[in-house]
Amino acid sequence: MSAQADRRSVGELLLEAEQQVRDLLHEAPERSGLGMARGWVEVIGAAHELWRALPTDEGADPTWGDRQRPADLMDQLQQSAASVQKRIERAATGAGRFSAPVDDTLVDLAGQLFRAGDLVQTYRGRSTSARMPQDVAADVDAARARIMHALYLTSHAVTVALTDDLHSLGREPNFPRNAVLDAQRRIGSSEQLAGTYVQKTYPVALDGEHREPLQRDRFADALSAWDVAAHRALANSPSAATLWTVTSQEMVTTGHMQLLWRIAAERGHIHQNQYRTRLAPALENLQRAWDRNTRVWEALTPRTGAPAPQELRAAATELRAATRELTHDRTAPAHGQLVAARTDLVVLVPTLQHSLSTSVELAHAFRDTRAVFKAIQVAPKPAMAMQNERLQSMPFPNMRWASQEQARTEGGVPLRALNQPSTPLPTVLVPTMRRLGDATVRAAARTMGTATGIEGKGRTRAEAPQQASSEPAPTTTTARMARWRTAMATARALEGPAR
Repeated sequence: MSAQADRRSVGELLLEAEQQVRDLLHEAPERSGLGMARGWVEVIGAAHELWRALPTDEGADPTWGDRQRPADLMDQLQQSAASVQKRIERAATGAGRFSAPVDDTLVDLAGQLFRAGDLVQTYRGRSTSARMPQDVAADVDAARARIMHALYLTSHAVTVALTDDLHSLGREPNFPRNAVLDAQRRIGSSEQLAGTYVQKTYPVALDGEHREPLQRDRFADALSAWDVAAHRALANSPSAATLWTVTSQEMVTTGHMQLLWRIAAERGHIHQNQYRTRLAPALENLQRAWDRNTRVWEALTPRTGAPAPQELRAAATELRAATRELTHDRTAPAHGQLVAARTDLVVLVPTLQHSLSTSVELAHAFRDTRAVFKAIQVAPKPAMAMQNERLQSMPFPNMRWASQEQARTEGGVPLRALNQPSTPLPTVLVPTMRRLGDATVRAAARTMGTATGIEGKGRTRAEAPQQASSEPAPTTTTARMARWRTAMATARALEGPAR
């Protein structure tokens, strides 16, 4: 089956880029500064191409006065990137063990910006207007604001990574200290340069951002595509990267579902008291369960290993875009009135139940990967750290390996593996991973059972279609309670015998 086409608009691509860089900020200290600097060069190049593709009106922009114009600012960033590239590439060739491939997240970010540039070129080719209408000009300003904000955050993340490398590796033999220091200074200057534009335009310019009309059934279609792609990836390529992608996307989706369920309750489409006392706590517990798995597999995923399958990553990005189309407003979650204006909540509630059903099925598929846990390659240092310390409140074994022989016989990470890019998942961690999977299945089953058992108000009697008087009304409550009992029985069976 071929990967689905990318349905995201320019605005959705830029929003995804922003969110991606926000996540990167948290991981920057753990990544290679050289690899991120090389990726930063590619991101600046892609942003420069996108910036040039955006339409402009002839003549001066009076809002900038005597200050630096946006086009000049982007050209200066591009010149800085060219200088960094020459120095970094020269240093990377002789860095030995300090050499690092281009950061994969920044490569993906550059790809999204290139994709956005291609879309802009397509739209411009269809335009016949000699001068931009006011709404188009406002949308272009919003795009520029998002682009520069993404570059500002990216530059900061790379500067953090380079600074961390200088502190931790700066005195090591053969470490290219001078090249890294030069890149840190140049990229730091670029961060300040981008910051001047961001301070002037973000988020004010986003008021004029164009939104495409909500695509009917896009959310449901994205859920179905994600369900298929995730099951296929878990069955065919259950790597650490795959497990991280699946668990993180389920965590994000559950967070969006909490917002949509709450709005449905506030607007009277499900009973508010039942939502507040039963469904809301169940959703929070489910998100925590996926979050625990996400943090574990994020740490264990080797940064130099193969990424998750392309089909899986494409399905995840489309699901995020389809969800944000409902839940996002500029830089914050949308309020209930806005969500209700965008979609029919009566139709949305069954889709939310479908989402929970998908979560239950994926929780089972995720747990079933335990059969191949011992063959999964993981990052050695985080694996050893998990052996020696407790992660949050989870029962990781508190062990310290006294010798290579003890590590080998007891299923730990041998010391010699710490310098390797990956190592098999330690045997001593397998029981904990299984418990995490079991807890996720229980949380998903309970949430699905709770959502199925909640009575919905739906449309009023006047809005509901009338049935012939000779036919009995359908017993929706009976059917709903039957599904609820089945789901709760599944949850109890998963918990095992009572103690």
